[in-house]
Amino acid sequence: MICPCSFEELRALTAGAEGLLVTRGAPQALVRDLLDQLDGDLELPSGEEQARTLSGVTAVVQHLREDMDRAILDTHPAAEETVDAYFNYAHALTVQHRLALLDGERRALEALMKGEDVSLHP
Repeated sequence: MICPCSFEELRALTAGAEGLLVTRGAPQALVRDLLDQLDGDLELPSGEEQARTLSGVTAVVQHLREDMDRAILDTHPAAEETVDAYFNYAHALTVQHRLALLDGERRALEALMKGEDVSLHP
């Protein structure tokens, strides 16, 4: 499967992943693997790769959310730094959502192939 990503989304994910590595240093392998993929649309050849990428993006989204919250409290809700933090968070969150949808579709296909009851709704 392929998860399409815009330039802005890739920039936000890259900034978040690099920031996460600098401030926390962990989960390094997961985040480094994600950084290696951020040169275009995300190619997810296997369920394992899809789950790993989703985990990496989720860690980045959490970090960017914390950055946004910190920017709001340290400056002002309309400050340039806060607005930049919001857009980074929003772009990364959008990719996370698309990856989660793809993961749900993959799981449904796997269940269907096994003859199990398939539901896309939790």
